[in-house]
Amino acid sequence: MRSSPKRNRNHPLTNRHVLPLTQQKWMAIFTLILVITSLVTTCILRNQLREMHEGGTDTRNLAVAALLNSRAWVVIKETGFRYTPDAPRVTGRIIITNTGPSPAFNIHIWRCGQVRVDVPSIGAFPPNIPGCLVEDVGTIGRDATMTFDTTNHSQAVPKNSLDPSNHSSGPHYYVWGDITYDIYPKDKRHFMSFCLLNASDQLAPCNRGNDAD
Repeated sequence: MRSSPKRNRNHPLTNRHVLPLTQQKWMAIFTLILVITSLVTTCILRNQLREMHEGGTDTRNLAVAALLNSRAWVVIKETGFRYTPDAPRVTGRIIITNTGPSPAFNIHIWRCGQVRVDVPSIGAFPPNIPGCLVEDVGTIGRDATMTFDTTNHSQAVPKNSLDPSNHSSGPHYYVWGDITYDIYPKDKRHFMSFCLLNASDQLAPCNRGNDAD
C-alpha cells in the first residue's frame, strides 16, 4: 500500500490562512483597544447627553420662573355686601386687581348673583339664571382696580332676611363667576373662577369653586 504524501508545513499554500502567533497577539490587542475605546466613547456621549438634557431642563425652569415673575395676576382684592336701602334687594360687590408687574389684556368677566340655599355649580355661563351679567372690560395695569356690583332684581330680599354667617346652612346671597384674560407674552387664556356668599357686610369664599391659573 502506498503511503500518503506528507504535507509540507512550510509550503506557502499550506499555511496561507494561518497568521503567525505574533500577528495574532497584536490583532487581539488591537481588538481589545477598539472595544475599550468604544466603551469610553459611549460613556462620554451619555454624559454629554445627560448634561444637555439637564441644561435644557434648567433653561425651561428659568423661563417658567421668569414668566411667573413677570406676568399679570388678576385676583379679588376686596368684597362687599349690602341691602339696598330703597328696595328689597341685595348687592354683592367684588373689586379685582392685578398684582403682577405687567398688564392683563382682553379681560372678560361673567358673574351671577342669586339667593339660594346651596352652592352653585361653577362652570360655563348659566344663561337661564336672572341676575347674570357678561362684560368685556379691556385692560388692567399693575395695582389698578375694577369694581363689579351684582344685583339680582328678580328676587325680593327684605332687609336682614339672610343668614349673616357663611358657616350656616340658611339662605345666602351667592355671587359667582369667571374671569379670563391674556398676559404678556401671550401664551394662553388665563382664568380666575370665584364663588362667594354673604357674611355680614362682606362676601366670604364658598367651600368650592375658587380657582385660578
